[in-house]
Amino acid sequence: MVVSLSWNKKLPGMAPILSPTVGRWTQCEASQVLLRRTLEGSSARLSSLHTLKIRDECDGTYQDKGRLVVASTDTPWLRRVEILYLRGVWQTVLPWNQITEMSFGGLREFAGPMNSDGCMDILEQTPNLEKLYLLMSDDRPLSQSRHSLRLEKLRDLTLQWRSHCNGAAIRFLEVFDLPRLVAFSTCVHDAPEEAEEWEEEGDAIREMIVRSKCGPNIRSLTLDIGAGPHIDVVRPVLASTPMLNELKFTGVTAGYRLESLFELLASKRLPSVHFDELYVEMVHPSDRIPFEYIAAVLEGTVVDVYGRGPTARESRPPRILRVETPPDVGVYSEQGDSAGFKTLERLVAQAQGPQVFITSAHGTPIIGSRRVQVKDIRLGKL
Repeated sequence: MVVSLSWNKKLPGMAPILSPTVGRWTQCEASQVLLRRTLEGSSARLSSLHTLKIRDECDGTYQDKGRLVVASTDTPWLRRVEILYLRGVWQTVLPWNQITEMSFGGLREFAGPMNSDGCMDILEQTPNLEKLYLLMSDDRPLSQSRHSLRLEKLRDLTLQWRSHCNGAAIRFLEVFDLPRLVAFSTCVHDAPEEAEEWEEEGDAIREMIVRSKCGPNIRSLTLDIGAGPHIDVVRPVLASTPMLNELKFTGVTAGYRLESLFELLASKRLPSVHFDELYVEMVHPSDRIPFEYIAAVLEGTVVDVYGRGPTARESRPPRILRVETPPDVGVYSEQGDSAGFKTLERLVAQAQGPQVFITSAHGTPIIGSRRVQVKDIRLGKL
């Protein structure tokens, strides 16, 4: 039974009706105050609840001084908690030591500011946490008295932030100690325009990985790169994650950014980084696809910008490559990189060749392997 408690003048009168159903709740969404008032006087346990989505009242209208205490014996199956709004001290006491998945904020629905110290107060009580989503939407960083947060069992971290909150995000990176991290998703964009600020983000991510000694363990890395001043900001991050199964770049804003990204991946500037699968998602449609650099990445070669010919990389090339641009009207424009395109054709035609999927500006496939079911390859357009 899924329950959503939104403020309504009739809600207090409905408490006697809702109370007998508490034991059947599997998922619940409510503010701290409404949840406490609904459970008051009920002898039923939340014996089936596994997911709780909870928040402060956004405008403070219904705040009171009451405190809800939920014991582990009342919620034996509760494992996932989502907090949508946290202004300060969290009043609800939950069995934090049994929680394995936490989310602060959300991109798909309204989420108010997340007080950094309030988030830390909760995280310090979650020793069994395995998955954490943290969206920084408050620019006030952690207090300087916070020095370290070690989460021994955390395997999956997503850390995102609003454009004005990069300082608060960096403070979390400075205190995190995550020795068992396997999947990491974050961003190196939306920072102030000064190049030093961008470099600070990349360095803070790298230092967190190095300090946690989790670089060799990380198998999945997602970087939202946005429209930063220079793609090289991702280099220190990639340098700290040498053995990836999956490398994903999101938020690529334009064709020149796509070209800069693949130029970096196919250059000597990038340290030896291995990834089996490479995914790139563009925000805006583009007909500027750097086939030469993509082919070099798939062949495992380094492109020499001075034209002295490619050289082999130390790491083996990826098995799967996918570049997607959003659908758009118009015709795929002519490209001068026919040699790079033909190299890609040759690679995907091989019996043990890589799986490749690349879409054009209007979303139709323009190249791919037999294992990706691409129907439309137009050499005449190149």
